[in-house]
Amino acid sequence: MRTSIALLLLLCLSAPALSQAPPGEVAPVDPAFDTVYAHRSIPIVTGRLLNLTAAELQKTIISYSLVTPFAQFQVKKTVVPQSDGSFRLALDYAFPYQQIWLSVGDFFYAALYANSDLFLELDMQKIRTAREMEYNGPGVHYLGKDGPMNAYLNNYMLYKRSEQLKLSDSINSIWALSGKRRSHERLSQQLHAL
Repeated sequence: MRTSIALLLLLCLSAPALSQAPPGEVAPVDPAFDTVYAHRSIPIVTGRLLNLTAAELQKTIISYSLVTPFAQFQVKKTVVPQSDGSFRLALDYAFPYQQIWLSVGDFFYAALYANSDLFLELDMQKIRTAREMEYNGPGVHYLGKDGPMNAYLNNYMLYKRSEQLKLSDSINSIWALSGKRRSHERLSQQLHAL
């Protein structure tokens, strides 16, 4: 009985400490969010495209969409790499863990998450050999403080990509057999887009 009372007392005394967020972490819905993030630096996202000629670099367009919590959910932007292959994405807000959808020409597509600094190194020779690459693969290196998180999230974007495609093919087969394929093609296209 004494042990139960001591445990209950310990839990009551430690509850306020357990319910507090870690220092510096504030939810966007918290009134303190404006105060905490007003002085935060905008995350830096840079990168370099390797193994492209000067002519190829001039023709390569890097397009990206910044995901925002505002009425315009995605802000679309483009950038052309410098003559050495380097590029910098222009972010507008100091939000933590900003999501960015990135496309490099028709060859590479990924979701980036910017919190402090991210450097993306893309070996375009390896990526072009694979024809089209999504999220991660040979020649893709996520570096900087945010690098490991980006590598992990792009490896397991929603599902493991090979398992996701296998599930999508199974769903297509089922719908084809049931004669309802046309009405559910949109679902299949959405699954392949993930």
